Amino acid sequence: MTGPHGPLARIVERVAPPAVSVDGRGDWGEAEKALGIQLPEDFKLLVVTYGRGDFWGALRLCTPFGDDNPRPLTADSADAADS
Repeated sequence: MTGPHGPLARIVERVAPPAVSVDGRGDWGEAEKALGIQLPEDFKLLVVTYGRGDFWGALRLCTPFGDDNPRPLTADSADAADS
């Protein structure tokens, strides 16, 4: 996902990331422990880069961080994504 021609670079070319990624940083080890799963590295990079929010209403990016997160990533939402 990284590198000048990786998927994240292509996304950043098309959609500029915010100056500050809201709820995009935290302790991934603790988050994964609480969720009971190991999150993919490309998901983590996307969250660190963009934080929570959505892309044109088509894709909602939830994070496991932030006290005021209106829709935090939880074990239930992680299970739903696997279905």
